[in-house]
Amino acid sequence: MQKILFVINPFSGRKTGEHVKKIIQNKFNNYFPDIQYDIYTTKPNQQIIEFKNNYDLIIAVGGDGTASIVIKSILQYNTTSAFSIIPIGVGNDLARELGLYIKLKNNKLKSQIFNILKTIILHGEKIYFDVFYINGIQMINYFSIGYDAYILHKFDFYRKKLNKFIFFNFQNKILYVLLGIIFFYKKLPPKTEIIANNISLFFEHPLKNIIITNINSYASGSKISNTTKINDAYFEITIIKNFLDYLLLMLTRLKPSIFLTLFLKKVYQTRAKKVKITTPQEISLQIDGEAIEQKTNTIEINLLGKIEIIKRRY
Repeated sequence: MQKILFVINPFSGRKTGEHVKKIIQNKFNNYFPDIQYDIYTTKPNQQIIEFKNNYDLIIAVGGDGTASIVIKSILQYNTTSAFSIIPIGVGNDLARELGLYIKLKNNKLKSQIFNILKTIILHGEKIYFDVFYINGIQMINYFSIGYDAYILHKFDFYRKKLNKFIFFNFQNKILYVLLGIIFFYKKLPPKTEIIANNISLFFEHPLKNIIITNINSYASGSKISNTTKINDAYFEITIIKNFLDYLLLMLTRLKPSIFLTLFLKKVYQTRAKKVKITTPQEISLQIDGEAIEQKTNTIEINLLGKIEIIKRRY
């Protein structure tokens, strides 16, 4: 009998996780009577999960942060379990890459959840997925330094400071956009060096962003590439020089066929298996949409390992 573990973040999607937990408890056996399942509920700020049983499949119910914790735990405990995700978070970039993203609606939540589960369990395709290390920190989706990392750190600071005044998700979006406008001039310091594929790229003038991606989706649904593969041990490096080019990246959410073509003409992209980035001063980082506390002027990126994941079969 197949065994599945649901790792549910109860606070994800403004407590959508709690509703999904009840839906699974009440209806899962009706849809999948021959599958045994357990539920594990994550705690705030939890960083690792100890798996006491060997499951055939572990499904994260949450956003990219929950997915990252589950993948980290699978690698740490060397389990053979496959991974998949029911996306109920904010960004959901990994779910977009796997073809599992859907915009959830409260009045259709039960049917939407079980449609995703049917896709995973009955119609999914199992493939390998690369996981990378950035200065000893796991990366599953993407990493960046420069403008957007700076804005994310500012957003993280003000969101915590104004938390008692924020009741709706759109308020967070407004805050993020305002900070992006106020600090639109922020760039990396001059004299940044990238060593990739044994080739040194030295930038005398300030860059807007350096983005490393393991998937094609970036920052809650922007399209940064069409060629990134999740199972070839390579990541993609994108170098953005100015604010208008970064704006084109954000506009790919609206019309990828138009704005991605324009964006790719403006930026420099290359692929690598490992890279070293040095800057003349310490800078802020973001990994998988999370502001990283440590600042550094030397960044090294290497392959950590691979796990099996289940994606939509096309």
